Amino acid sequence: MSDSPEYVTVELPFIEQLMVQGWQFIPGDAHIPAVTERGSFREVLLEDRLRAAIRRINLDDAGCEWLDEQRVKQAVDALRRLGPGSHRLMEANKFATDLLLTGTTVEGDQELHGGKGVTVRYIDFTHPERNDFLV
Repeated sequence: MSDSPEYVTVELPFIEQLMVQGWQFIPGDAHIPAVTERGSFREVLLEDRLRAAIRRINLDDAGCEWLDEQRVKQAVDALRRLGPGSHRLMEANKFATDLLLTGTTVEGDQELHGGKGVTVRYIDFTHPERNDFLV
């Protein structure tokens, strides 16, 4: 941990505020990416957590998980790619924000959805306890 004035007066109080609200905290390490569940610092997505959250958030009408690995992969890939032409930072940020707020479409299950496209959500605004809040 750093003892810099910014860490002590800004970052640490913010982390503590998020923890009071139920967020999980994993202290980082500037040299070991695995501490923060990554293979390298280039990884933006914590894919294991993301995959689990996508499954937990997107339940069928009976409250059961229905997404198979291929559909989960499509949802993760949509975030990883950030859309066509998103090589500019502002475009990528806008596309990512839109995806996080509205979800992405994957092919629905033949039995459950008749094969029609279904929106897979990344955030559950109705049941926030299904989300994974991490700082």
